[in-house]
Amino acid sequence: MRIMTGIAWLGVMLTLAACSTAPEKNTNTVYFDPDSGEFSAGENASEDLSALAALLGMAQELNQPQDLSDEEIWRSDADGNLTHIQSGLICPVTWGGYIRTNETIYNRNGEDVSCNYGDGNSTVVTYYAYRTAMSVEDELVGIMEQVVKARHPVYAEAAILNASASSNGFHYVGDAISYSDANGQEMKSGLVLADATGWRLKVRITYPLENAEKLEAFVGASLLGQWDGVRETQLSRPAETASPNEDTI
Repeated sequence: MRIMTGIAWLGVMLTLAACSTAPEKNTNTVYFDPDSGEFSAGENASEDLSALAALLGMAQELNQPQDLSDEEIWRSDADGNLTHIQSGLICPVTWGGYIRTNETIYNRNGEDVSCNYGDGNSTVVTYYAYRTAMSVEDELVGIMEQVVKARHPVYAEAAILNASASSNGFHYVGDAISYSDANGQEMKSGLVLADATGWRLKVRITYPLENAEKLEAFVGASLLGQWDGVRETQLSRPAETASPNEDTI
């Protein structure tokens, strides 16, 4: 339960005096301490007022987000293929010849997850689903500058194949760099981003330059599949509060 009851809100409106360092308490006020998050009444307050303070405290606790278990975030079929319950992101055991190596829950509210894939060599593909109010353009620039380029300071600017493709409302943006790894192998590293019915989808990729065309085509096709699945999942559910990001970019 994340919505404070009407009785509790009425009590707040009628009797609450919020202050970080409460003045001398009188018998007609319920106080809220923003530092501790606690409600209290004066020492000589009536039983009704003390009960109201206790009720507000319980409502405050009920209003706090509750952590979800793994089973409330990931749904697994008999073969181990995973689906993110909140968004509809899929993480099959294998995909396009790549093997899922792990899955991660970043926030126990179920609104930030990822799953990694690899080929046992130098290719790493990670799918993310999360909520954010940041535009895809701003996030793309931020990750490229603060993560990708910071990790590989000696690089050349590159691009992602079909990064501006769009059809049926599907649209994504991407960017990449090329660099030489410690063994002298020419590599590319980058990401693509798309919005899907209130969810941000991201694919972070690192791969040999010689496999770029094949890998980037796979990423574009698999991201479209994720986008379709997330939209289908969200549109099949009752309307909720407007999400911070939209499908159009």
